[in-house]
Amino acid sequence: MINTGNTRGAAEKILEANILGGGDSSRLHQRLVEEERAAHGVGAGCAAHKTDGLFFVSGVLEAGKLDKFRSLSLEEIDKLKND
Repeated sequence: MINTGNTRGAAEKILEANILGGGDSSRLHQRLVEEERAAHGVGAGCAAHKTDGLFFVSGVLEAGKLDKFRSLSLEEIDKLKND
């Protein structure tokens, strides 16, 4: 769960979800699908409300790549937080 606190916070989370997983040029697609071949497809989304919400990453994984998918996704989330 995420705490957006207000409408602006919700908008920021939606923007972050698009940067991470909004299409073939997104950070997650480039890293997990194109570079690392850990997934066939990947996306990110946010169900944001004024007081709380949910941020998620989803994907269609290569067999046996769950741990790699998870760790690479968390790396990309950390990079975005630190940019």
